[in-house]
Order: sequence, then C-alpha cells, then structure tokens
Amino acid sequence: MTTQTVRSAINRADSAAYDAQRDVEICVKHIEDWLDRLKTATAELRQAREQLREAKQLADTHGLDHEIPYSPT
Repeated sequence: MTTQTVRSAINRADSAAYDAQRDVEICVKHIEDWLDRLKTATAELRQAREQLREAKQLADTHGLDHEIPYSPT
C-alpha cells in the first residue's frame, strides 16, 4: 500500500483544481470565439439568402439573361 501525507494530497488536489480551472477558462474562450463566428456566419447567410431571393425575383421578372450590375460581396 502506497501512502502520502495529507499535505501531499492537498497539494495534488490543488494542482488538479488549478489545471481544471485553466482548462475551463480555455473552453469558455473557445466558446466565445465560436459564438462570434456563428453570429458573423449567420449574418452572412442572411445576406446571401436575400441576394438569392432578389436574383430569383429578377430572373422571374426579366429572365435569366437579363443583365444587372455586378457587385462582389
């Protein structure tokens, strides 16, 4: 049977708690970054869908070969 002092057990537990806290903070940071990216992607998707809706409406009204100004996004 292996033994350790209470002091050693406290030190190990404290170190494990520190490591776990650091990992939690890193995960929270990643979540915040992903939420920012999700908001950006959602806005871009909304804009692309609106452009698609407008283009389909023009196609229905004027045909597929109707010329319109080019505007890169």
